[in-house]
Amino acid sequence: FILAYYVGVSFAGLIPYYILPIIPFLCLIAGYGIYNLYVKINKPAALAIIVLILILNFIPSLMWIYRLAQPSTTMMAREWIYDNIPSGSKIINFDIPLELNENKQAINDIKNFSSQFNKKRVYLSLMEEINYPKPNYYILYCSYYDVIPEELMKKKYDYLIVSFWNKIDFEEKQARLNDLKFKQKAALYKKFPEGADENNFSMNLANITNPIYNLLFKIRQSGPTIYIYKMD
Repeated sequence: FILAYYVGVSFAGLIPYYILPIIPFLCLIAGYGIYNLYVKINKPAALAIIVLILILNFIPSLMWIYRLAQPSTTMMAREWIYDNIPSGSKIINFDIPLELNENKQAINDIKNFSSQFNKKRVYLSLMEEINYPKPNYYILYCSYYDVIPEELMKKKYDYLIVSFWNKIDFEEKQARLNDLKFKQKAALYKKFPEGADENNFSMNLANITNPIYNLLFKIRQSGPTIYIYKMD
């Protein structure tokens, strides 16, 4: 059953999470195998093999914890924006789920042009100015639209935020940006993490569906690489 289940899941192209139901059975088999190894060979050698097995299994867990403990690039970018970009600036958020304070003009355009006018934005749209969160910005979320309305495209923007996980993702994002044909030019202004380039590699640690032994050693940060561009 275990072999049939594992092979079936693999060939069906299903995500690795579907192996979870057979993990208890695999643990029982592994435990039985280790016990037999322990009783059949000399004790020092058996203990050495068991310790080696445990170390090999602990390494990914420790690496996972270490990577998760790294400063989040999205949090670093958010704090930097609040500290360095003037309130009221117009920002194009190309793809990243970055929670920034939106001004009422941005919320009104989201209400008029997209389906993302949620309860939080309803609440903010009714809030008095004296209590309104600051700093706040006009934010265009490209991901909200299949085709960005011409009225929003014509606005003059101050900054552009783009994120990517690896070089292929970066090149795809650049191609999509070129397709949008914003008339303003953009110059790279800030990177998260510092010193990052297009070859940086990261993955969403909460949603890794590939074997992690090699990935965890390649990942150098928590979160995507983030580029902030200044627009003329």
